[in-house]
Amino acid sequence: MDTSSLFERSLFRNEASARKDGSMYFEFYDVLLEYQDARKIEPGEFILDEDTTSNAVNIGSMRFGDVTLTPPFSIKVEFKLDVFKASCLFSIENEGDLTLGLCFTPVSSEVVTINLRSKYLPDGQVNFVNRAVKEGSWTNLLFHVKNEEITCYSDCVEMNTEQLATPLKEIYLSEENTLYLGRSILEKYPAAQGAVKNIKIFYNIDEDIVCKMDD
Repeated sequence: MDTSSLFERSLFRNEASARKDGSMYFEFYDVLLEYQDARKIEPGEFILDEDTTSNAVNIGSMRFGDVTLTPPFSIKVEFKLDVFKASCLFSIENEGDLTLGLCFTPVSSEVVTINLRSKYLPDGQVNFVNRAVKEGSWTNLLFHVKNEEITCYSDCVEMNTEQLATPLKEIYLSEENTLYLGRSILEKYPAAQGAVKNIKIFYNIDEDIVCKMDD
């Protein structure tokens, strides 16, 4: 499905976007490009190396700083792990609290636990165990967050749906938060090795449209 012609998007901004006939309205934040802007790196494949993972950016000056995400919303990521090990793709943290992050814990050589983490989630995280993440291969994941459940998609195929113990009301991205790419200070995992192309947050739009949207 070619969706590129359907959208009038203000790329890389947290601005409203709509289908040309005016029938669709949504907003999104491009977390990765904000990080690149801060480091003056050209858009495209972003290598997770020591320079990248040792950098930290305060989100107060970014377009998605001081934002409250209320369900439903979707988090879309595209990445590659060159080394299959416990690591975090990104984390947004503040004074000992993990506001939002995505980490991986290998169960075997072919199975990984995908951890969507946030202090706002009932148990601090939601785990998805599957074979979606392959060492050295590009992976597209989408997490659609509702009040009472979160669904994980891999390449637009539904993988798992996990129920939340109590309803999720919101996730607040305070301007006091710090963004780390390829690591998490709180989780103390080794830095991720690989590359990332996209980390985007969408809301006011169905997950099936987000999943198939051209980047």
